[in-house]
Amino acid sequence: MKNIILVLSVFLFVQCNFLPIEKPSEETIRSLFDDPNGSMISYDSGDSLAVRPAIAVYIDGSESMRGFISMDSSYIGGTAYTNFLRSFDAYARGSAEYLEWYKFGNEIQRMRGCNDAIKQTWFYDQSHTKLGQLVQHLSELPYEALPKSILIITDGIQSTPEGEDFREVVGSMSAWLSKGFWLDIFMLRSEFIGAVFAESQGGVRLGVYSWNEYGRRPFYVYLMSPTEDCHKQVKARLHAIEGDSSLAQISLSAQKLFDITKLKFKVPANTVGGKPNGLGNFTASSNVQYLYWQDGNKLNSSGELRAIIQLAPVLGQEDFLLTSDGLTFTAEAIGLDDGDAISESSVSLIYGSSREKKRSSILICGFNFGRLDEDGWLVYRIKLYPGAGTVIPPRWVSETSTDSDTRIDFFSRTPYLRELIMSLMLNSTFSEQPLAVFYVAITGRKT
Repeated sequence: MKNIILVLSVFLFVQCNFLPIEKPSEETIRSLFDDPNGSMISYDSGDSLAVRPAIAVYIDGSESMRGFISMDSSYIGGTAYTNFLRSFDAYARGSAEYLEWYKFGNEIQRMRGCNDAIKQTWFYDQSHTKLGQLVQHLSELPYEALPKSILIITDGIQSTPEGEDFREVVGSMSAWLSKGFWLDIFMLRSEFIGAVFAESQGGVRLGVYSWNEYGRRPFYVYLMSPTEDCHKQVKARLHAIEGDSSLAQISLSAQKLFDITKLKFKVPANTVGGKPNGLGNFTASSNVQYLYWQDGNKLNSSGELRAIIQLAPVLGQEDFLLTSDGLTFTAEAIGLDDGDAISESSVSLIYGSSREKKRSSILICGFNFGRLDEDGWLVYRIKLYPGAGTVIPPRWVSETSTDSDTRIDFFSRTPYLRELIMSLMLNSTFSEQPLAVFYVAITGRKT
């Protein structure tokens, strides 16, 4: 009996003197921060803008586009490229949409409609593409001068010495995205018989590319809209015209690519350095891990927490993948007792890894917490952000990209497409959104 009483006494002593004080609720923790949701940045979708009721179509009139009108050496028209233009024009006429047609290259020229000119070799007479200048012009237009949607049709070959046009395209498209506007890039393939040029060698003519020998060449439709509703409407029409099987796409306007489907925490017994972990596991809720500092001379002076985050792509973004490359984070710390922010949060991201599970990505991140001399609970909010290399674009982007334009057969792909897409992804709205937001509450033992 005495032994039982002794055990109970020790148990009660431990409960009263060594376990953390009553933990704060998740609601209390969230309320400490200015933006309780801790995630999405708000952008004006543009739906209230008074844009012009027109769809503007810009056709690349450079010489590298000329071959898209040739099915073979004796037949003009009937290619996937010319059929696409005709089908889109027919859609607009049938749905009473007002289309404005333009030719761009060295300069922008207004056309009288989608007429037979686009099937004539003389139409493609521009020595430069100047895609960057075109997008820059569009991104600088006042709202009231914008059409409700813009289509830019091009082979994506940038006429640029030393990458100048590449940087201009990235900068101007990033300016468009920064306004909260919409941008999708569609890739199609078409028959092609015509000259190709090595822009990296000053535009030297390499010879004649024939789709019978090298395969169909890719061309692109850049769909840009200031409003979400109009963007979705035209996007749906493009899918109806081409069919999902022949239309590869990437959306760079989504403010969110992934949703958290599962979040778990693990407090390892030993830290990366091999010493026993200075942090002890108290308990966890759906978004909060509660910890306490342990005492002991052999313990690590800091503590380690592992977050296992499973993320699934949102609808329409199923082709994106995640890696741990380039991950960044922010950590804010607030004392629960006084509500004061701690200027030095003393948190570091010490490792990260990733793996795929069915159609989800799993990120495993290790965080190191330094001891801070604070009374009561210290609450952290941690936001995990994508960086360079974190989000991987759809597979077709890599399969359609090449880093050289010095051989004719290379033109079954597009020079530097992957670099362009990756640069745009880093400047897109979803790069500014955290992949995950969670909270950590730490207290010391009460003695």
